[in-house]
Amino acid sequence: MKDIPKTIQIGLHTITVSFEKGLKDEKGNPLCGSFEGSKLHITIDSDIPETLKIETFWHEVVEALVFFLEIKMPHDKIQSFGLLLSQVAGQMTFENEPMMKLFTGRK
Repeated sequence: MKDIPKTIQIGLHTITVSFEKGLKDEKGNPLCGSFEGSKLHITIDSDIPETLKIETFWHEVVEALVFFLEIKMPHDKIQSFGLLLSQVAGQMTFENEPMMKLFTGRK
């Protein structure tokens, strides 16, 4: 989980990120991750592979953006956008350390 920050900022909001073993939805189906807008929180399943955790993180960031923008976006588009963001962030380097930490969790 070295590449995933413990918190991110979206506007004025601080979104916390945590990991939970065996994450499931309300019907008991396995989940890779979830975003709870009312709690400003992203949860990622700690059992999934590291690369999937990173992709899931970015997927949930898109879910948060959709929530704050109050727009409708089909889930498959959220998935595609999250995947693309994870690929871009993985290739980025920043001279500005706070930006590097925000996008990659690395210093």
